[in-house]
Amino acid sequence: MKKKEKTYGAAVSVRGDCLYCPLPLSIDTYFNCITDCHHCYSRRLNRTWGMDLRPADPDQVRRKLENGLKNKNPKSSLAWALKHKKTLRLGNRTDPYQKAEKKRKITRQVMRHLIDLDWEFVVQTKFLDNMMRDKDLIFEAADKDLITVMPVISPGMEKDWEILERKRTPTIETRLEIIKELIELEIPLGVNGEPFIPGFHTAKDFRQTIQRLADVGVESYNIYNLHLNDHVAKRLHSIGLPIERIWNGPRTPAENSAADSNADLIRSRGSISRDCVVCKLPSNKSRPQPHA
Repeated sequence: MKKKEKTYGAAVSVRGDCLYCPLPLSIDTYFNCITDCHHCYSRRLNRTWGMDLRPADPDQVRRKLENGLKNKNPKSSLAWALKHKKTLRLGNRTDPYQKAEKKRKITRQVMRHLIDLDWEFVVQTKFLDNMMRDKDLIFEAADKDLITVMPVISPGMEKDWEILERKRTPTIETRLEIIKELIELEIPLGVNGEPFIPGFHTAKDFRQTIQRLADVGVESYNIYNLHLNDHVAKRLHSIGLPIERIWNGPRTPAENSAADSNADLIRSRGSISRDCVVCKLPSNKSRPQPHA
């Protein structure tokens, strides 16, 4: 007899930093992220609680949302966020469009429920090619002003794709092409640049990333600091990253100069709030106009 697969019972959650995080309420359609990026702090949970995929139950997620709306006396941060129908992020600890989604279609079912409930949501993913399989739902949600797409491209671009993402995600060029298409289709979009790693990423990386994003029409780029727990530190050290420099910050005059250059660049481009920097990119006057 085939063993029944576990489902993810805590798919709807709120972050512990909900007092200052702009998107604390989230749905993870899978407990594990098989992509297993080297820099991902959330994989520490899998080390403790298991490596099985554990997909969410879309109908259970819907019941959680509906019950939250009916709650007349919300006492927890999660209950309060659901009661007030705060914007949801699809993809917090795991990527909602990782390769398993092509077969499982859990994210698609959850997105269908969100549209039916008129619930605003943000889709955060590296796997834009898989996401575009749900173009019909994206257009439907956009027509109701419910969706924002948040592609993930970290500041090292191809370097990060090779070293951190282990070439298990769509290439940077593929992501940029789809981002350009989404912008032309007038789908609301802002790019997530998590993580920025001091001692690994440079001001040159950052400038090149901003330029390439601006070239395809991106106007907002959100940068987040690296979440460095023991699991991430060991993994980055195991692949040869300078973990002492990442932890201690710049030590030599050359490193101090590079750090100052990074800081000046960030100050000139964006606003800083706790661990997040929002960079406003220059408009690209020559970008194609949206389709009629």
